[in-house]
Amino acid sequence: MTMDWPAAIARNRDALMRIVVTLFAMLGISETATIERIPRALHSAVLRILRPAEAAVRRLIFVAAKDVVLKPRKERSKPMGKIERTGKGEGRTKRPLFKLEDLRPPMVPGPPRRRYAKNGPRVSVLWSGEQDVTGPTIAHIMAQHRARYLASQPVPQPSP
Repeated sequence: MTMDWPAAIARNRDALMRIVVTLFAMLGISETATIERIPRALHSAVLRILRPAEAAVRRLIFVAAKDVVLKPRKERSKPMGKIERTGKGEGRTKRPLFKLEDLRPPMVPGPPRRRYAKNGPRVSVLWSGEQDVTGPTIAHIMAQHRARYLASQPVPQPSP
C-alpha cells in the first residue's frame, strides 16, 4: 500500500490553517484590529495550542520537502593560510537548524498558589536596629485601618 503524500500534506495543511484561524479568533486579531496587551490566561491558552501546532508544521515541512532535489553548492576558493577558530564549539557536531518534535512538557496549569502567606512579616522598628518580633503583623495593622475606615463611613438608612 502506497501513501498518497500530496493528499496527506493537503489534509494536514488544512487542519493547521484551521488552528491558525482559531488562534487569531482567540486573540481577537482581524485584518484591521490590533491588540495592545494579552491577558496572561489567554497567553497561556494560546501557547498550549501553538507549541504542538508549531512542531506539526515542522514535520509537515519535512514531509513536503522529501522530493526536493538541491543542486550541489559551488566550490568556493579557500583562504590562504591557517584559519584560527575560537570558541567552545570546536570539535562538536552542529545542531540541526530546528527540531522536528516538540520535546517540552505540555503546558498544564500548576497547583494553585496560596493567596497570602500564613504569617505576614513582622513590623520592625527601623531606627533602633532591632526587630520587634512580638509586634503586630502588617495584616493586623491593615485590618485595624480597614475597621477604622468602615466605622467612619455613614451607615445607609433604609428608605421609609
